[in-house]
Amino acid sequence: MALNVWTQRSGYSIGSFQEHATIDIQLPVSNDAGVTYTVISGALPGGLRISGNRIIGTPYEVSRTTSYTFCIRASVS
Repeated sequence: MALNVWTQRSGYSIGSFQEHATIDIQLPVSNDAGVTYTVISGALPGGLRISGNRIIGTPYEVSRTTSYTFCIRASVS
């Protein structure tokens, strides 16, 4: 059974992040009681992690502008 919690389509950009600035971004979801989120492909920028339905942390410094692509799966036990 597929979960229908995402409010944005695949390919949605969560934006740009400034190095060393604390990030706290709500995932584009709704009706997600009991749902867990996991990065299943790619990677979040270094220093960021998923906590509940948010991406939080402080991005590490990088030597040049870098793009990150990742896929997050929503699942229920």
